Order: sequence, then structure tokens, then C-alpha cells
Amino acid sequence: MVALIYILSLFKEYLQYAFELEDCILNEWSPDGVFRSDFYPRSHSFCERIKGKVEWAWKIKVFPILKRVLSVIFWTFSVFIVILECTLGIPNLYDELIFGFFSTLLSGTYSRTLVVTLTIMGYLCFCTYYGIFNFRVSGFYGLYPYHQTDPSNLVYSALYLAKLASPLCLNFLMLIHIENHKKTVFDQVAGRGMSWAFVNNFLEYFPCLTLVLCLAYYFDVYSKVMKVMGLDEFTYYNFYD
Repeated sequence: MVALIYILSLFKEYLQYAFELEDCILNEWSPDGVFRSDFYPRSHSFCERIKGKVEWAWKIKVFPILKRVLSVIFWTFSVFIVILECTLGIPNLYDELIFGFFSTLLSGTYSRTLVVTLTIMGYLCFCTYYGIFNFRVSGFYGLYPYHQTDPSNLVYSALYLAKLASPLCLNFLMLIHIENHKKTVFDQVAGRGMSWAFVNNFLEYFPCLTLVLCLAYYFDVYSKVMKVMGLDEFTYYNFYD
């Protein structure tokens, strides 16, 4: 019964998304610039007409351009982060290419330093938590719309939110090359676990797997492996075809 509720909530979400896409296609060449919907009809009042014009300008004109701009920005940030992660295990390359760049960015005023650090940390958190909170395993874990998420899944989501905070902070401190002798609040509370050489090497070289994951996603390795194993129902659909 619980699984049926989850399926119905997702079905309702996908239907609403499909209706919105259909409305955007039908209103793309609207002669009067008013957004109309067959599924959500409007009244003919002046306020509703102004609201329709604003919605048309946002969904048809502004939002598509904004998505393209954000896609370029996020792509640039992603490439930058992958380069940072892959050069952590190569100290000479990191010092020559990355550390000088960071030193220039962080050598300004306090406001500039704060903006740079919050931007990098915020993007790391956004990518991590966006994937975690949109990941669903039917019957085990998932956040569902329309208040259909059960308490156990909410607790698990809060647990992952708390558990990933420390690794993200540690990874961020390693990216900006903060050494142990420069004590931060994170070092004072949690430390970095650098007493063993194995841990030190692991923290430096493990982020290089980010490049492997990116290449596997780009070449769709997972779906190809599932097809070879005869498990087509577990493959990902490519929404960009």
C-alpha cells in the first residue's frame, strides 16, 4: 500500500510537469503575450491578465535564457571542481596551477574571501545534497512530493545531511590548501585524522575518483553494463535525446 502511494505521488508529479511543458509549447507564440493553460484556466480580470503576462515573460522569455546561462556557469564550476579534486594527489601540479590562483582570490578583503569560499562550498553542498535528496530506491529510501514521505525516510535524509557535512568541510579545506598548522574551527573540533600515513594518502588520492565517475557518467557505462547483464529495467533514460 505504501509503495502504491509513492507511485501515485510520482505519477502526479510527472503529470504536472508534462502539463507545464505542454502549456509552454502552446504559449510560445502567444499573440498577446498572455500565458494560458487548458488545465488551469484563468478568469478575465485585470489582475489575472497581468499575472498571465508576467508568467508568459518568465516561462517563455526569461527562464529559457536563465537556464542556458546557469548551465554554462555550473559546467564551468564542475570542471573547476574536478580539476581541483584530481590535482590534490599531485602536489607540484597543484601548487603551480591551483594554489597560486586560490592565493590571488583569497588575498583580497574579508568580503571577497568570504564570497569566494562560500561560493565554492555552496556549490559542493548543492551538488552533493541535490543528488542525495533526489535519489530514490523504491521501498527503501526516497523523498516524495505532496507530503507522502514517511518518517523513516525523513530521518534517513536528516542523517545523511548531518553525516556528509564533515566530509564536505574536510574536502573544502583540502581544496583551498589549508594546512594543519593553520588551525581552523574544523581542525579544533574534529581534526583531520592525519596521524596515519595511509589516511593521509587516502584523503589525497581518493578524490581523484571523481574524474572516473564523470567519465563513467559521460559514456553511460552503467546503462551499458546493465544491458549486457540483461537488466534493461535498471538502465537510465537519456532525457536529452
